[in-house]
Amino acid sequence: MATKKISALTELTTPAGTEELIVNAGGTSKKIQIDNLPSSLDDNSVTLAKMAGGTDGNLITYDASGDPAYVTTGTSGQVLTSGGAGVAPTFQTAASGGKVLQVGFSSTTSQISTTSTSQVSSGLDHTLTLQGSGSSILVMLNGGTANQDVSNEILKVALSKNINGAGWVDIYTNFGRHQIRDHGESQSMCFKLNATASAGQTEGFRIYFSSVNGDNVYLNSWSTLLSLTVWEISS
Repeated sequence: MATKKISALTELTTPAGTEELIVNAGGTSKKIQIDNLPSSLDDNSVTLAKMAGGTDGNLITYDASGDPAYVTTGTSGQVLTSGGAGVAPTFQTAASGGKVLQVGFSSTTSQISTTSTSQVSSGLDHTLTLQGSGSSILVMLNGGTANQDVSNEILKVALSKNINGAGWVDIYTNFGRHQIRDHGESQSMCFKLNATASAGQTEGFRIYFSSVNGDNVYLNSWSTLLSLTVWEISS
């Protein structure tokens, strides 16, 4: 703060509020008016050493009245979270959604075909023991080549699920449908599933396929790599 010099002292007969100074001169009290008192602190005049002490980790904020307040120190790993206008921020545990907990993988390079109109197992399946509660499951079938021997035939691909070994139940009976002729079509199918189970439950996923009209169809006609990948993602 800049130094203020008192240039003149005048004895008062009437109190002058906060701008007065009482001095004792030879045993007699006199009220002295002080002119040109600063109305505010100079910019950058308050140092850290002049601030009131506080608790390590606390942060300064303002309350709903606009008065200075502090945010209580959180615990290790927590993040500062806004509560919106009029609410002081707080330290909270960071959300863990979107974290990949585990990945399962199954693949084959064998030629896979059938003439059955009922679902046939492709041999591609994987079972996860869930690590989280309410996780999301991402299932992807990728690679390989789909084909069929006649132009009016359709290859039908299905995704089934098995919970705690209770048996395979269809989730998608039309996970993929192919109607092509004399060439291969690469597989690329992906679905996101929401699991409501708690950690420790087992969930299996398997690819089935069939022929719609009973003619020969191929799930992997050229014996290339066909894979099933299953992700568990925390909610």
